[in-house]
Amino acid sequence: MKSRKHMARVADLACCACQRVPVQVHHLIGRDMKGMGQKSSDYFTIPLCAACHGALHNAGWREWERWNGSQLHHLAGTLAILLGDGT
Repeated sequence: MKSRKHMARVADLACCACQRVPVQVHHLIGRDMKGMGQKSSDYFTIPLCAACHGALHNAGWREWERWNGSQLHHLAGTLAILLGDGT
């Protein structure tokens, strides 16, 4: 599912791993979050600075999650902020 409006809102947040800005919008990977050769839904996105985004793709999602916590946990935090339930 695509939503430019939602992705623009995610892009306005700080990096969920290190709190830096600006960010890139990262589509969750691993844990069957997407089909073969497809990106996950635009609603399954988190804000990551260029360094954290690069680290996730270079190290792989499992290793990145060992360092930074679950992408799903960061997704929950991102949605809480966007819905007004987080800080």
